[in-house]
Amino acid sequence: VFLDGGYAAADAVIRSVFADRLAGLEITAARKDAKTRLQELLQAQGNPLPGYTLVKTEGPQHKQRFFVTCAIDAPRSIVCDGIGHSRRIAEQAAAEAVWNTLMSEESSS
Repeated sequence: VFLDGGYAAADAVIRSVFADRLAGLEITAARKDAKTRLQELLQAQGNPLPGYTLVKTEGPQHKQRFFVTCAIDAPRSIVCDGIGHSRRIAEQAAAEAVWNTLMSEESSS
């Protein structure tokens, strides 16, 4: 389509084919990291912020793995783990796990 009709024609075809999928995207939420999304969700509901705890660190200095838990108390108590090659990555992984747990509960309700 692009070769025959140019950019505008290709853009029109892509938008028509993927219109339903594009309309359902939450662009602003997709750009935010897991810790930010979780914090904003909890604040919007009037709930306390999550807590992060470094459980342990393994491995040599140049190749460590960090184990972190993320815990929330409301809307119900949830504790999830995250692992990463930095504390920040492990916290993001733990927050993502809590976020996914909350979202799966909402979708099943």
